[in-house]
Amino acid sequence: MKLVALVAVVACGKPAKTVDWSACDAAIHRAAPWPELVAACPVCDFDPILRWDQVPIDKLAAAMTACDAFCTGGAKDRFTNTIDKARGASESPWRYLGEACGTKIGLPADLMRFASPPWFVLDRLGRLLAARGTPGVDKLEIAVPPRTISGVAPQVPEGKDTIALDLMAPAWATVTMIGDDVFVGRWPRVRLDRDGIHLVPEYPLYPGVAGKDLGAVGAKDDWTIAVVAPAGMPASKLAAAITGRGRFRLVETDGVLPGGWPSYRLHRVAITASSITPVEIDDQMTVTDLARRLDALHVTDVSLTRRVSP
Repeated sequence: MKLVALVAVVACGKPAKTVDWSACDAAIHRAAPWPELVAACPVCDFDPILRWDQVPIDKLAAAMTACDAFCTGGAKDRFTNTIDKARGASESPWRYLGEACGTKIGLPADLMRFASPPWFVLDRLGRLLAARGTPGVDKLEIAVPPRTISGVAPQVPEGKDTIALDLMAPAWATVTMIGDDVFVGRWPRVRLDRDGIHLVPEYPLYPGVAGKDLGAVGAKDDWTIAVVAPAGMPASKLAAAITGRGRFRLVETDGVLPGGWPSYRLHRVAITASSITPVEIDDQMTVTDLARRLDALHVTDVSLTRRVSP
């Protein structure tokens, strides 16, 4: 028999939502992907919040109010008054709300880059589940988009031949290419508790430290290195960042998650300095071109070599 209970959004005195706690607890226990976790634990009406750019403003405002989103009437007014203009264009209403309400919705100034519907939903999920005493919530680690301080994540290639991005594996790091700069660090992840959402404290925060020295994050030759490289960037820049440490895999997107966050995966074919299968690149090849070249190969790893111009 399933155990079905009620949880109330007490802060606003709104009608309780029905939560199947056995399903919710099971999703937490298996560390389900966050969209599944949100669906299994509907402690607020998250659907219109995640579909904010599609639903009527009054329905969105009602769901946000019931989930105790607004710290002041002014914050609510600015949020709702900017929705129409932002739909399909930007997440500016969420940033405005973060600037107004800050830590009340899990957005201190140094994390404003993550202002978005999923961030808000995860913050509320953490607070309400922890307040109930749901076991295991504080043990979860959830990957969030690799956004730089500007709030933008690099536009990586679309994936066609990918494997899971397993951030729970103990041996992995991230290389991020931004213009002519290279950074090494860790993919940003969050934890949840009764105070909401918190970025896993790693310093410096993503994208990490400038330079190509993976020793800065303790990388060894058998580590997986997730490479965040813009789709249109010359592949030759990527090749210059491949060092002797680790198995480098291109980060690619695999659709869009609820609320607009991309779904990230890794390319199946690893790039290593020691592979016996060379792939030749030239100055015209982009990162996307390289990804499509790797798609066609029936190997597990390759090395990159520069084509010599005649």
